[in-house]
Amino acid sequence: MKSSLEWLVTASGLKNIKCIACDDLTNTRFDGVTVLDNPDAIRWVKQDELAVTTGYFLLHDEEAQKRIVRELKEAGCAGLGVKIRDYFQEIPEGMVKEAEKVKLPLLELPFYYSLSEVSQTIYNHIYELSYRSRVKEQKLIEDISDIFFSKRGTMEIVYRIAEFLKRTVILLDSDFKCVYAAKRMNDKKLCMKDSVIRRLKSLKNDECVFLFPDKTERKGYTVTIPGAGANALLLVLEDAGELTKEEKSIIERCIKILSMALEQARSRQEDRYEFEDSYHKDLYEYLNGLRQYDDGELKNILRDIEMPFEKKRIMILLQIQGGFDAGTDYRELIQGCIRKCKEMRGFEPYILSRGRKFIVYLFACTDKSDPFMCSAAGKLADIMAERMGRINDGMEVQIGIGKSSDDFPGIKRAYQEAEKAVDIGEKLGMKEQVFAYNQLEFYDYLLQYPVKTKEQCCDSIRCLQEYDEENNTELVHTLLGFLEHKFNVSETAKALYIHRNTLINRLNKIKELLYNDLETMDDLMPLCMEAYAYKLFS
Repeated sequence: MKSSLEWLVTASGLKNIKCIACDDLTNTRFDGVTVLDNPDAIRWVKQDELAVTTGYFLLHDEEAQKRIVRELKEAGCAGLGVKIRDYFQEIPEGMVKEAEKVKLPLLELPFYYSLSEVSQTIYNHIYELSYRSRVKEQKLIEDISDIFFSKRGTMEIVYRIAEFLKRTVILLDSDFKCVYAAKRMNDKKLCMKDSVIRRLKSLKNDECVFLFPDKTERKGYTVTIPGAGANALLLVLEDAGELTKEEKSIIERCIKILSMALEQARSRQEDRYEFEDSYHKDLYEYLNGLRQYDDGELKNILRDIEMPFEKKRIMILLQIQGGFDAGTDYRELIQGCIRKCKEMRGFEPYILSRGRKFIVYLFACTDKSDPFMCSAAGKLADIMAERMGRINDGMEVQIGIGKSSDDFPGIKRAYQEAEKAVDIGEKLGMKEQVFAYNQLEFYDYLLQYPVKTKEQCCDSIRCLQEYDEENNTELVHTLLGFLEHKFNVSETAKALYIHRNTLINRLNKIKELLYNDLETMDDLMPLCMEAYAYKLFS
């Protein structure tokens, strides 16, 4: 991580440091300090370091004073700071002129600061910058990891990388066609989806010059994204200056996650054929995020497949994980389950299937309340799970249920909710086959928390954990059991295989540690929320 000479002169807290040569180059950046105390020390000066000296070994030698300036410039030094009034009353005019000539910033350091004070101030600042950078980098990695695991797509990952770098970032296919571009405001007309971007010439370190559809030539840094079928490329424009080593390093880390996201998207795209007609395929691809339609286009598709989208509906997603029999008519089995379920009277089903996945929309022909819709869908899902189990002992099914809705966007939202319900159930290690989003919705909200705040969701439980570790007790297990059994002492004691009095003693200890009476809803609700978070994040 690098600091700048401008910071050292104006914002470091060290007073009266002056740039007396090349003051137009104070934006020069440096990543360390080296002390010159003899002529031979020049050989250990590294590129982009700031050299500081008392000038003792340069006293009375004008040629040596000029030579050290030239040699530091040749070594790639960021600048030279000379302490005054120890040996030099002021920096010699010959050194100033030579510094101006070779374009090496020359700083005057006050006599009341030792070189160690100057060095310590600089290194403290560089460490602080480095720490902040690492925190931001880790936040970026955690954010795009969340995007990947929640299956929100590669576009959001590319956008997040561009936001972090504050640069235009473009995802290209192997033919240099634009797949997605996260553009800065002044690059809005740079290119569009499927635009071909020509590579004019290659430069050093994976940098190239590109010709864009708007006829502009731009320099950019490219990284190959492996593992996504034909290799894709990530192009980062360098209009705002070349990428630093740290920025390239973070891009390399992001590429690994982006590669997995592209593979994830590719595997979803394989489910794109063998439908009754193109309209069913279009709807399936829309639900899975493979295509985008405006409201008018989507309504035409739904009318063509005769889906009554104006009605209130709820949606069930059935996925067969194991024991699938290609000779079984699963659509007819699902229809049979719907006929068997008495709560489904007054519902009009619509079934869309692809391979082992069955999407069942249930449209209410009469006005039904949301709680009734969710309850009826749950009972139908239970019947479907039981019926599938009778076909084959080894059959494994997962059933997700979205929330009921009557708005147009709810058609896709319900599908996404059903998928999320299954994912959340897997994260929680639930053994059930049926996962209703309305019962798991709070977990979804928790998953969308910023990563840093997740660990703050369980302060009370963490307090009990620390006590358990120090005293070999089971207060966390006891509290979770008490909440799970609806605050019923007898049922909780029975489930935990402990005496009722033992449970009461443990609860009293919990009350003491948490300063919580565990009696009113105001006492218990925050703990219930913490229990949700603990189950999800532990």
